[in-house]
This record gives sequence, C-alpha cells and structure tokens, in this order.
Amino acid sequence: MKKLLTLSLVALMMLAAGASATTTRTYTLGQTNNILLDEDNIFLYPSRINMYPNIAVADIGDLATFDTYEYYAISQFGIHWKFNEKKPWDLGTYFFNYGQKYTGGSLGLSNTWLPLDYSAPYLNWIPQVGSNKRVSLIYGRKLGGNYFGFSLNKVQASYKDETAAPDNFGKEGVGEYDFGFSLTDANGKWDIAAGLNLLSFSDMYDETHDNWKSKGNKSFYGYGRMFHQVNPQWTLVPNAGIIIGSYSADRYNGATPQAVSYTEKYTTFTFWGGLGAHYTPATNVLAVGEVGIGYNSTKFTHTDPIVALNTYNWKDVYFTLPYFKMGLEGKVFDWMDVRFGATSNWHRETWETSDGAESNNGPTKEKYNYPDNQTYFGTGLHFGNFHIDTYTSPEILLKGFYFISGNASNDNSDDLNFHVSVLYDFK
Repeated sequence: MKKLLTLSLVALMMLAAGASATTTRTYTLGQTNNILLDEDNIFLYPSRINMYPNIAVADIGDLATFDTYEYYAISQFGIHWKFNEKKPWDLGTYFFNYGQKYTGGSLGLSNTWLPLDYSAPYLNWIPQVGSNKRVSLIYGRKLGGNYFGFSLNKVQASYKDETAAPDNFGKEGVGEYDFGFSLTDANGKWDIAAGLNLLSFSDMYDETHDNWKSKGNKSFYGYGRMFHQVNPQWTLVPNAGIIIGSYSADRYNGATPQAVSYTEKYTTFTFWGGLGAHYTPATNVLAVGEVGIGYNSTKFTHTDPIVALNTYNWKDVYFTLPYFKMGLEGKVFDWMDVRFGATSNWHRETWETSDGAESNNGPTKEKYNYPDNQTYFGTGLHFGNFHIDTYTSPEILLKGFYFISGNASNDNSDDLNFHVSVLYDFK
C-alpha cells in the first residue's frame, strides 16, 4: 500500500510538471502556492526547479499594482535551463520590469510569496532611486539522494551628484540581497526552506553629511510542508513557517561635525501554521483548501538620544484565527480549464502607541476584529506546449466585450484580465 501511495504521488508530480503551472494559477486557486505542486513553487522552495526544467515563463501585469502603467507591462520573464545529462542541474534566470520604485516586499523579502499577506510598514527612509530589480537566479540539482536548491535575488541602484561644492547635493543608493536554500525529498513528499535577506542603503546630503544611514537591516525566514496521501482522492499538506526581521536607520542633523538626531527601528515577527488538502471529486477536477492560524507583530520605535520625551513607539499585532484558502480547477474542454478561488483571513488586530506617537492625549490602545476576504476567477488555456493562465476580470461576464456592450472607459475596469502568465515547454 505504501508503494502504491508513493507511486501515486510521483504521478501527481509528473502531471503538475506537464500542466500549465504559473504564478497566475496558484493565485487564482486561492493563493495556494504553499500547498499546490506547481512551477510557482520555486519562489518558495528553489529545489522544486529540478521538477520544472526547460520552460520559459512570462507574467503580464503586476498583481500588486493594477492601477498603474506597470499593469500593462511584462512584469517578469524567466527561463529554466537544464545542463549536463549525466549529472543534471538546472538554472532559472528571471528578469523583472517593476518600474521606478523600491521593490522590496514584506520588510525586504522581495522574492518571497508568503502564505499570509500582512501589510508591512513603509520604510520611508529608503531612497527612491529608480528602477533597481537586477536579477533572480535559482539553481537546483540532486544532492545526497534529495533535491537541493539555491536562490539569489539582487536589487541595486544608486545616484551621485558630482557637481563641485557647494552645489553638491550628495548621493543615494539602495541594495538588497536575498539568499534562499531548500531541500525536496527525492519522491517529492516534503520541502523545507530557509533564507536570509540583507538590505542596505545610503542617503547623503553631500560627501561628508548623511541624511539617513542604515544600521544592520536584515530578516530571516524558514518554512516547510509535507504531502501525506491518505488515499487516491485525498492528500493532506501540513505546513508552517516563521519570519524574523529587524530594520533600523539613523537620522542626522546636518551639522558639522554631524550627530544623530533620532533613530527609527522596525522589528517584525511572523508565524503561521496550516493544514492544506488536495481532493479530486471527479475526473479532471482538483479541489484545494487550507485552514490555519497566523500571527504577525510589527513594532516601530522612534528614539531621540537628546530629548527623552520625544521617544515613542507603536505596535501593530495581527492574530489571524483562522485563515481559509480554497480553490477549484476543472476541465471545460481539452484546451481549457476553469479556476475559482477564495481567501478569508479572520483578523484580530491590536494597535498600541506610547505617549506622543499619534497625539498629545497619552498612550492609546485600539482593537479591531474583522475578516479580509478575496475571490478569484481564472482560466487555463493549453495549446500543445504553450499555456496561458489568466486572472480574469468578472466585469467581462457582466458587460461583455466592447463590440457587444459599447461600454468604454479610460481605467482598467473593462479589461479582460487583471493578470496573465504564459508558459512554453521546450522539452
């Protein structure tokens, strides 16, 4: 029986590798990247690239910025290269088009799609120096009987005014390195991953005077999942993870010699644990779901080394109990699948401030209890080795195409899709 279950799981992996498998697919199936078997897994578990060689993937539009010009751009393009037939290894090369902004994610984890989407504080001391997303590289090979993966993400840009003093207006720059490591079981039954994010920046008024100066900005993450096949219809996917981060900067007074006016620091701690499941209720139909708990605490401290009364802090805590994710994928035609998804995060949020942080009325403490729900609709189109995955706007079902409805506007509300992924398999 154990052998049968193992073979069934391997067969499921082969089906996943051969099917359309992209960021758009996991997103429209209820943001279930951490419990599905999909090419998109490589951004969580780099070792999974060993299961997806010889493909090219492009994402059109940016899921985070529907209302900007980036929505219409090819936001990322990557190719998975396979080398050395005797001892094969794979290399994924990804380039991005994210526009003129800092592209860090939740406190710097710019290449990690986390199971829970907590709003990270905006690090307003990081300079906006233009397009800066350099490249992401993902490497994988077999190591000691299991599959090993390594990912490197690089962000870097800078500006310098070399005009002679006193008209020199300084220099600024931002740099980020994300390192990720993971292992995948030889039969694909489990994955574990860990990573480190290092962020630095400079913001100087001139060659000798700082505006802001970074102080050891970093975060660490670790997570894992396991596939336990109960029977041919059911597979359970327990998973859990943790993130710890600390980001700090000094603000200088511009005097000579310069001195620190105040220091700002963010610390963050995130934990989640969930139980996911795959269920095949009928032929060519896959249902996925997950229930779990999440916790996120972000603390901000403003420290004045001269005037103690100007020191304050705030703390924002999310306790999510529970969160739900679900999705359904089914065959419509040989060349088309339909997908539905939903997420529901039942947040209990506590916001606390010390004296002076938000007002002159002393410390505050506020509590909120609310759900955060999202729904998704999409399709998967298959034409031989070419696949198109869509995150489709429901507006098209209500209004139809322009030649039917005659409705037109200058915003994105009448677009057919919010986001599209295209994949070509060149095996």
